[in-house]
This record gives sequence, C-alpha cells and structure tokens, in this order.
Amino acid sequence: MDANYRRDKPGKSPMGMDLVPVYEEQQKAEPKIKYWVAPMDANYRRDKPGKSPMGMDLVPVYEEQQKAEPKIKYWVAPMDANYRRDKPGQSPMGMDLVPVYEEADSNSEEGTVMISSAVENNLGVRTARVVKGEFHLNIKSLGSVQANEDALWQINSRVSGWIEELYVKSVGIEVKKGQKLYALYSPELVKAQESLLNAVQLNRSALVASSKTRLAVLGVSSEQINQLIKYRKVKQRIDVYAPKKGTVTDLKVNEGAFISPSTTVITAVNLDTVWVDVEVFAAQVSLIKLGDTATMTLDYFPGKQWLGKVNFIYPEMSQSNRTLRVRLEFDNPNEELKPNMFSSVVISPKMDGERLQIPREAVIYAGNMNRVVLAMGDGKFRSVLVKVGLENQQTIEVISGLEAGQKVVTSAQFLLDSESSISADFERMLEQQKSTEHDQSQNQNKDAMSNHSQPNSENKVGLNNTDNLDSLDVGALLTTPLPSNERVMTL
Repeated sequence: MDANYRRDKPGKSPMGMDLVPVYEEQQKAEPKIKYWVAPMDANYRRDKPGKSPMGMDLVPVYEEQQKAEPKIKYWVAPMDANYRRDKPGQSPMGMDLVPVYEEADSNSEEGTVMISSAVENNLGVRTARVVKGEFHLNIKSLGSVQANEDALWQINSRVSGWIEELYVKSVGIEVKKGQKLYALYSPELVKAQESLLNAVQLNRSALVASSKTRLAVLGVSSEQINQLIKYRKVKQRIDVYAPKKGTVTDLKVNEGAFISPSTTVITAVNLDTVWVDVEVFAAQVSLIKLGDTATMTLDYFPGKQWLGKVNFIYPEMSQSNRTLRVRLEFDNPNEELKPNMFSSVVISPKMDGERLQIPREAVIYAGNMNRVVLAMGDGKFRSVLVKVGLENQQTIEVISGLEAGQKVVTSAQFLLDSESSISADFERMLEQQKSTEHDQSQNQNKDAMSNHSQPNSENKVGLNNTDNLDSLDVGALLTTPLPSNERVMTL
C-alpha cells in the first residue's frame, strides 16, 4: 500500500502485509531522491525524511520529477518584499526569510511581480483575454416625443365666407382621408359655379376649361365640379373634406364664423410615425451618422421598446451646454406614442472595422496614465500603460499598449498594480545605485593613481586610512538590497 516502503529482503509492511518482490526487468531505473519537502510548504526542504513544522511527514521529490532546480537569487521577508538578503535568516519581525529563485529566462521585464498559485487563489485573481472584433457602442440620452412635421397638414380657406356647419368640433379627434370637415357658404364660390354652368350651356369648351380651373383654384374638388356639370345645379354650401388621415391638433373656428383667405381653419398630423429629439455630447457627434439604429423605452409602457433610426442631425450646437440635437424617427402604427411624452433613448452607431477591446473593470484609471495588469503566466504579472478609446457598458477599446490574445487581470488588479509599481521603482533605484557606485569607483581609482605618483602625500588611500573607514556607512552596505528583475509578493 506504500511504494516508498522498500526493503532488500522479505518481511512485513508497517500495516502487517507481506512485502512483494519487484524484479529488475519489471522495474525502471529507480529515480534518485533530490530532497524531502513539506506537503503544505514547498519552501520547507530537507535532505532526509522527517516531519514538517505542521507535524506532517515530508514527501520525497525525485530528480526526474523535478525540473532543473533554479538557483536561489536572494532571500526575502514574507511580510516585506523590500527586505532582502543573500543568505537565509530572519526578518525584522522574526519570521524566516523565504528564497526567491532565478527563472529559466532571466530577461523578465521591469516591474514584473510573481505570486504563488495559493496567493493568486486567495486574492481571487480573475483574467480576461484581449480580443479583436466588432465594437458595439451605445450612446444614451433622454428625449421627448414630437409629431412628425413631414406628416403635418392644414386646411386654409381660399375664399371668404361663413362656416354654416362644423363636423369636427374639438382638438384630438382623429379624422380619415376624405372625411367631411365643414360646410362653407361663399358668394364667390356661388358665382364661380354659375359661370361654369353658363359656359357649359353655351358649349364654349375654352370657357368651360377656364371655369373648371377657377373652381379648382378656389378649393373645389374635381368630383364636386363633375357633380355640378352633371346635375346643372348651383350649390349654396360647399363641403370641405380631409385630404389625409390625421389627428386634429388645432381648430381655429366655430360654426357660423366668418373666414377669409388668410384663415387657417384646421391643423392635423398623422401620428403613424413620430420624431424624438435628443441631445448628444460634442465628443459623440462624429460617431453618429444618418441611418444609425436607436431603441427607445418609456416609463408609460414598462418592458416595451421601439426601434427607430437617426433621421436628421442638426447643423448647430447649443452654446449653453455644448451639445448637438439629433432627430430620431420611430414607427407608431397603434399611435401609442403621443406628443410630449418623455423617453429614454440608446443610439447604436455603426463602427467600422475591428477594434481591440477588454472588460472595463480591467482598466485602472489615472488621468492620462491609464494602466492594466498584464497576466504573463506562471504567476507573473506586470502593470502596463494603455491608451483607451471608446467604451460601452461592458467593454472598452484599447488603442495601444496591448495585443490580441494577451490576458489582463479583471479583479485584484489594484493590489498587483501597486506591487508592480514598487518593483519598477526598485529596479530603477538599483540601476541608479549601480551607476553611482561605478562613478565613485572610477573617481577612487583616479585618486589612487594620483597618490601613487605623489609618495610624500599625506592623504593615502588604503585600508590603514582610518579616516576613510570612519566615514564609511557600514549599515547602509549591509542593508542594500541585491539586484533583481522580479518582485515576490506574499500574503
């Protein structure tokens, strides 16, 4: 039951079972045990069997199971990644230092941090892939339903007269095409009818044609003119009919009222389609084009939405709030939408080409220095600068800084970004320190050469010069961190 329990002669196992033989032809070359490790702490290693600090048996790690063991780069405090030493020891908090190993590729980029899989799970690190594809943009705004002015029509009198009977008596009444609106008595129309009948009686075709034209200009329909010629009888009252379907929005007269050619009698509009005017910000103006789709919802109709399109883009921006008006058109077959209703609108512009995009939550916003945390694999993470563009409710466009297929962190990225920034600053500090030490070394060499050429000089450079030793900061040398391309993060 335990392949690690082996003897060179027959006997019993710790569980009382007979040992079974393993023959040379059945056995592969036995791997050599490299070291013994704690099951719960891979950093706790020994060269012989024993117990872990948690009281568990150490388990062997064989040479063929282990990849080429990396060289220990330095030792670091578990609670302070800036506290580093070149040999084992204890941190200022009394905790054992843990080793940091060199990676097979020593070309890790500046600002890279490494965390173990256990820490990664504890932090709840989640990643998402950078994708390139069609970008869906939504521009939200508020609007007000208005009548379609292209479907507006009016009845204006072309003659003077009196309205003897009014069939449409109030605003809001829906009328159909050809429906009778009012009856008009006009001496001018009576006289024009008489002229036509005289021309017909005299059989003067030219005069008949001119009389018909005059009646048509005065607003008499061709059907009414034909009826007049057929029955040879002048009508004292001429009925006026609706030229189109519509809802009466304005009524200027009452029965018995006198009207003149300047009087607008009835105004109506067809509400089969409606307009909605919305305002968009200046930065969004260039994205919207005629024909772009739009959806509209209203609180009056929960769960229902209307599909429309951009009908017109106004040529001038508002001086007060720097916005531009955009007109949308929506079908309204059941005439549920009424003028002056408030609505919420989402315009979906057509975006050309494919764009790099990532989830919005992956971006760490910092003015013009927006960043994301790049997941490099094998527990490596690095903060990178990105230039972002358009965004919708879920995703944001990446203009530069990332490539398709890379992975970015979408949770716990603020902590990783902080660690990466500290690591990058530390690397720059080390480079600056190296440069300073190099310059100091060159200066000391120059001084030494100068003193060598002047043997009587009192300012000799060497170990016997106690003044130089007194000015040496030994503590600074002992606490100077070792160079590293990577930073270890532990919790």
